[in-house]
Amino acid sequence: MRISFDEMKSEFKRILIERGFEEKIAEECSTLFTETSCDGVYSHGLNRFPRLVEYIDKGFIHKNAVPSKIEGMGSFERWNGNLGLGNVNAKICMSRAIELAKGIEKAVQEKTEINFIYDNDETIEEKVNRIASKLYGATKVEFSSKASSDIKKINELGLSNLPICMAKTQKSISDDPNLRGWPKDFTFKVREVEISSGAGFIVPISGEIMLMPGLPEIPSSENIDIDDDGNIIGLF
Repeated sequence: MRISFDEMKSEFKRILIERGFEEKIAEECSTLFTETSCDGVYSHGLNRFPRLVEYIDKGFIHKNAVPSKIEGMGSFERWNGNLGLGNVNAKICMSRAIELAKGIEKAVQEKTEINFIYDNDETIEEKVNRIASKLYGATKVEFSSKASSDIKKINELGLSNLPICMAKTQKSISDDPNLRGWPKDFTFKVREVEISSGAGFIVPISGEIMLMPGLPEIPSSENIDIDDDGNIIGLF
């Protein structure tokens, strides 16, 4: 038995309107379900619709709810779906993501002046504070006694004007991997500070993380070779 696109969409829409959805949202949702079914993605099309109806009837899905932007910083935004229809929410947020991407594309094609978040001549503490507060959203930065001692040594070496390369967890914008999403009012803790002299960076380290080994300005591999007799030379 074959059912036409219009018939399937009409039935989906009828069921949604009967359950109190507005015309516009019912139209959007039924169109997306029908298109997904015709594309052969039945797990999110026809075969999923009965589960959707079940969740609507149980009150798991809020009728006529639409996603709303909670917060954002530059091209990064966080949205709340407000328990609305999943495919409608996804399309709205996807359209917004495309809009942001086009804005970025336009921006990179224009001649713009780069405004760095800090000046290299600022102190190490000031540079870290600027990154943590302006980029991560921290309200405070704490340096351990070890980090303060490391900074003192870097200052004595005359290397405090190097740029910063932060080493932190990838699981959170903060230094705590358990603070997911977009945490607020947190303290960013720096436990130690290292120098990557070959790369030319000051590396503040926060949280319990494992660092990858860095390379010197001239890697040892450049001195490794095989002589005419087939012996490896230049090893440590």
